[in-house]
Amino acid sequence: MERIDQRRSLDDKKTTLLTAMQEAVSSDYRKLKDIATVLSDVEETRDIANKIMTKYEDKIPQDDDSTVVQPQEAVGGNEDRASDILRNNYSALSQSITEPVRVAKLLHEEVIPDEALSCVMSTRGSVSDSRAVLLKAVRDAVHSNYKHLELFVTVLRKFSETAHVGDTIFEEYSSSLDDNEVDKHGNHKILFPRNMKKEFEGMRSEFGSTFFQVRRIFKSKKNVLDIDDMKELISDWFPDLKPQLSDKTTIVNVAWTQNAMTLFKPSLDQFIEVIDKVEDKHEIMIFSKCENIQFLIPTVLEKRTITGLFIQSSFLSHADILSFSSQLSTNKSLTGLVLSDDSIDDDGVAVLAQSLKDNETLENLVLTKNPDITSDSAQPLAELLLTNKTLSRLYLYHTNIGTDGVLMLMKSLRTNNTLSVLSLDEKHEKICATLPYYEQIRGILNIYK
Repeated sequence: MERIDQRRSLDDKKTTLLTAMQEAVSSDYRKLKDIATVLSDVEETRDIANKIMTKYEDKIPQDDDSTVVQPQEAVGGNEDRASDILRNNYSALSQSITEPVRVAKLLHEEVIPDEALSCVMSTRGSVSDSRAVLLKAVRDAVHSNYKHLELFVTVLRKFSETAHVGDTIFEEYSSSLDDNEVDKHGNHKILFPRNMKKEFEGMRSEFGSTFFQVRRIFKSKKNVLDIDDMKELISDWFPDLKPQLSDKTTIVNVAWTQNAMTLFKPSLDQFIEVIDKVEDKHEIMIFSKCENIQFLIPTVLEKRTITGLFIQSSFLSHADILSFSSQLSTNKSLTGLVLSDDSIDDDGVAVLAQSLKDNETLENLVLTKNPDITSDSAQPLAELLLTNKTLSRLYLYHTNIGTDGVLMLMKSLRTNNTLSVLSLDEKHEKICATLPYYEQIRGILNIYK
């Protein structure tokens, strides 16, 4: 439905709205149920909504209501079931969601788009209006992909006012959807009842402690126990673990040197155990394939002795970097930062560059082997070079920055007085050599071959 012109009279607005509602119900009579649900959210129209629902349920058989699907609206299968579950709980959601803007922000990107978030934000003066816009956006998302209902439940459980509704929705969801779609692992999010939270945390803590002790035993008795033999034994008993055990660093994934510490695929618990053992002599921290890296970095940045942070094959999104951007801006110890091997993309570079503009200690920034860095990153990096006064080395080889992006970076070098090395892919060498100011920047360019 198109937006109503706010300059029109109130009567005209009412007429337009009622006409649109009539057209919607004419195309699919079940939409009358949705309209009544929305009306029930407004105190002035709640009585009318109740009357509509009463007549609807009297006139239309319940089984007919659940089986008739209009061709143009149908997505089929689990999407329909998930939509029905959401619709059945709409009244409870309307009464329990008291912070629709916060809920919308948590659902943003994964469930609701930018436009929906903007609409919720624009109506924040009225909780009922914001809530109505939010729930419509969630309904649309669930109708397109039933798994969005899982994410919605996860967010509902973050608020005491809506947690019980989230539990109810999840119970209906678990019992209603196809068995072959529910309880799959992989990328499917596994939700557990809130009353099991303490039990779950206890199990996790106990497992983490046990695993740490086993790893320590292996390390202390490496001359007695053959790790490969142990892996073979475990694989025989638990074949599903064989892919994980094929990695040489599966059992001992923490390495210490004189001034550095390396973590490979650490859990959050393992990281906490290790970070407490970091001493002043440990100046460098290396993380590889860390799924929870965004939760680890803020703690690392608090360590004033850490001068080098290396992150490999551990992706950081725009939101992840934003969460610790202020720490990057004010950090006084870090001189080297490496984000390599699919650890960052254009969106991440944008917020990273903004964070480092006022940093006064970082000298080396390595963003190599990130194919999702394209020419879109050139502008924020060029602005960084124009503002930051300490960065002396920037490495950008093995990325997908194109010719237009390189030219933008070259232009910034004409006024930058601190950068001594800019490392680029070999394919950019010729275009750089044709620039009229090439001799001025020639000593800075480092072509990676």
